[in-house]
Amino acid sequence: MHYHGGIEAVATRLSMQIHHSTRSAAIGHGVVNDPSHWNKFSHVRQAVLELAEALCSPDTMPSYAAMRASGFRGLADAVRSKYGGLKGVAETLGLQLSSAFAEL
Repeated sequence: MHYHGGIEAVATRLSMQIHHSTRSAAIGHGVVNDPSHWNKFSHVRQAVLELAEALCSPDTMPSYAAMRASGFRGLADAVRSKYGGLKGVAETLGLQLSSAFAEL
């Protein structure tokens, strides 16, 4: 990405939106990054829904990049490795995938 001008430049060229903002760091303040915390899906549900509301829209699944930018690296890793990825969690929670991630 850096070679092509960074995430924002690539997204602009592809007419895509980025679903995180400068508020990201504040949202993730004090986040638990102990991997075992994310073994309970109730913790995943709560964090994903809070991020969706704060960063995207209440009905859109946050991207891995948005989770990590918000300090939720452990959440992103758990979503990917334990809960079926963005698509699996989005389906379970009744969220839509951003068009950029619809094929994941």
